Amino acid sequence: MPLYRVSYLSRAPETRGNIREQFVAGILSQARANNNERGITGMLVYADDYFIQVIEGSRGVVSALLGRIMADERHQSVNIVHANPVSSRIFPQKMACFDVMSKSTPLLQRYVVSDGFDPYQLSPQSLDELVEGLVRVSKKGLPIPGSDGMSHSSAA
Repeated sequence: MPLYRVSYLSRAPETRGNIREQFVAGILSQARANNNERGITGMLVYADDYFIQVIEGSRGVVSALLGRIMADERHQSVNIVHANPVSSRIFPQKMACFDVMSKSTPLLQRYVVSDGFDPYQLSPQSLDELVEGLVRVSKKGLPIPGSDGMSHSSAA
């Protein structure tokens, strides 16, 4: 079965306080459960009301997931950055999920522009570098520095 890898950005509806915590916990939990069940691996990062996700799996399953994401009200302005066939997974086991704040995450601070972290303002090269950095951290099984306590990797 040929593998396919897609990375995308999306914006979440603004949420604050307890509502934000419930929103983030719900979507990260759902991503882990549904994606693992379907043989999808990858990484989902929620940072400052933005999602950055890399998903890997069979082309049909990944395409179906993208269709659901694009129809999901929790994902606004979905922007597919890369969609390519690949020979192997960079996330061989499960979905790694993180909830981070850019102000306290050194890795994201490098990519803050003007008023704050906005991945839509990054060049494709900068976005690739950011994703590669997040991949390196998640593959080590460590929470991304600056997490707010809800962050964790299920890649182990």
